[in-house]
Amino acid sequence: MTSMHTVYGWDLQVFRAIHLGWHQAWLNPIFLIFTGLGDGNTQTILVLAGLLTRIGRRLFWPLACALFFGGILGAQGLKHLLPRDRPSQLPFSHPMQSLFYNSFPSGHTTSSMALALLLFLALYKTKKAWIGYLALVLTVFVGLSRIYLGVHWPTDVIGGAFCGALFASLVFLAFPQVRNGTWNDDPVATPAV
Repeated sequence: MTSMHTVYGWDLQVFRAIHLGWHQAWLNPIFLIFTGLGDGNTQTILVLAGLLTRIGRRLFWPLACALFFGGILGAQGLKHLLPRDRPSQLPFSHPMQSLFYNSFPSGHTTSSMALALLLFLALYKTKKAWIGYLALVLTVFVGLSRIYLGVHWPTDVIGGAFCGALFASLVFLAFPQVRNGTWNDDPVATPAV
């Protein structure tokens, strides 16, 4: 029981530090943009828009699977298996979204990490590796935005990142063309296996 109290105490302390401690009026729209990037509808549009690029067309099915299994089945399934109240119910919380139940894991973070890590793994050691790095950095800010907005505990975000990494890894293993770099016909930029 002591370890659960320790985790809850840490969750509460970090939540308070980010949600209240970082709060600035000028940061609100910035964190709303980051949280919007983690929204399933936005991510679906981005994956579909990727069809307009060569890389996006070649990685469409792996990315669609990462989004579907990570964000929809994974995160939403876990939310129903592990019901947890959101920190937006705390008396001192000022949530910027009306969400009060099914907190674990953060779906925004789960789907963002699933997409970002898959992009990172697919593009690592290619000329487009910066896309994977950028996606991972944006995922960190998506996760922080969920705490800042008052709708997720820090452990929801950490759990979501781990879940997303798991689903990205499974999709990476399921698509040999991504794993061995055969999706990329640029011989200079083919990833080393």
